[in-house]
Amino acid sequence: MNKEFHKPTFIVKNRKVRKGDYMKKPFFSIIIPAYNSEKHLSDCLNSVLEQTFWDFEILLFDDGSTDQTGGICDAFALNDSRIQVIHQSNHGQFLTRYFGISKSCGKYIFFLDSDDLWEANLLERVSAFIHSSGCDIINFEFCYIDQKGTIIIRKATELAFSSKRIFNKATISEYYGEFLSGKLNSVCTKAFKKDLLLSDVNIDSRARIDMGEDRLFLLYPLARTADVLYTTEQLYKYRSTPESAIHTFKTKYLSDFTFIETQVYDFVSKSYPGNFSLISRFYASYSKTLYSYLANYLTKNANEERKKTYGILDSVHESNLYKKSCNIKDTGGLLTTKQRFFLWLFKNKSYSFLIFISRIWRNHHLESHRPN
Repeated sequence: MNKEFHKPTFIVKNRKVRKGDYMKKPFFSIIIPAYNSEKHLSDCLNSVLEQTFWDFEILLFDDGSTDQTGGICDAFALNDSRIQVIHQSNHGQFLTRYFGISKSCGKYIFFLDSDDLWEANLLERVSAFIHSSGCDIINFEFCYIDQKGTIIIRKATELAFSSKRIFNKATISEYYGEFLSGKLNSVCTKAFKKDLLLSDVNIDSRARIDMGEDRLFLLYPLARTADVLYTTEQLYKYRSTPESAIHTFKTKYLSDFTFIETQVYDFVSKSYPGNFSLISRFYASYSKTLYSYLANYLTKNANEERKKTYGILDSVHESNLYKKSCNIKDTGGLLTTKQRFFLWLFKNKSYSFLIFISRIWRNHHLESHRPN
């Protein structure tokens, strides 16, 4: 028997928004894929419906959920004509986003994860930035929230830039540099002009990416745009949950990582041939993320059969992208001594020692986090 849930009621500017109350051609389209999101979906939707800017539509996808997500979607749609619910079998976030783009009516498009929240003035601020700058992409920042929605980490020390910036054709490579370094990878912290997202790119091979799909998704709008506005305003609230992909690790993430980074490298090398600075920043980020993925794989799959582990490590080691990265000496100071040592062992195929030290680091981490 399905769990019971309370149908949401909410007030937008002191009245409920009913069918026929709102225009058909909104300025913003907000695409929200939801899969088994019953725990936080109501809070997520309310953070949009309580915006100080009204001119938007919500394309809400129940992506094959097995909990009460579909019912929550329908209940919200009954109260607000700006919400269109699409029930579908599970397609994953990447394909769902593209489907949402094709169904959207807005001039600019947002993507929102179903367990995250918006600041109440996000749409108002982005609208102001669009009308003052005319930029194709508006990039804002985010902060971290806990399970109750309380802000726990303000991201001030990790901002891509220290102040508001507008990048045009002459300076856009500077923005690309920060994207390559991994600081601007989220699609959820950006508003995109819809024209940038209309693509005839064959996405079949990308449809089942389990990790890093945001970075891959961003390549196409970034290749088409000539102007981006960046603001340090933290308008997006990212909820870090135990179920998030960053807290688990699948072996497939390694092959996803190699595929995605190969696409990113091709984008940079074709768009900026001979730009050694951008290529170096890419390889610096690649090396740091490679360390993270390999360390995660080895620590969280410590009991895997040794032959299988070696085969997976070899598949990364033999990739063309990794071989190219070995010729780059400058990693921009991003790597610690520990990371350099780990990658040196990997480069020399000292797999047994890698597994050994990964287990030591894992045990040390568990010991240091054990309750007193």
